[in-house]
Amino acid sequence: MARVYPFRALRYNPSLVRVEDCVTQPYDKITPAMQQAYYQKSPYNLVRIILGLP
Repeated sequence: MARVYPFRALRYNPSLVRVEDCVTQPYDKITPAMQQAYYQKSPYNLVRIILGLP
């Protein structure tokens, strides 16, 4: 039987970054222009994890 354990969530610290600058649309809906805009919004934007630059 597999053992499943919960993991601790990672959250943005709202005193350091604004959440609205860090979240994105789903990866399959992000155009190249949107990706650039997300990159410029914040160095902590989620697009840097889900869609890296080539």
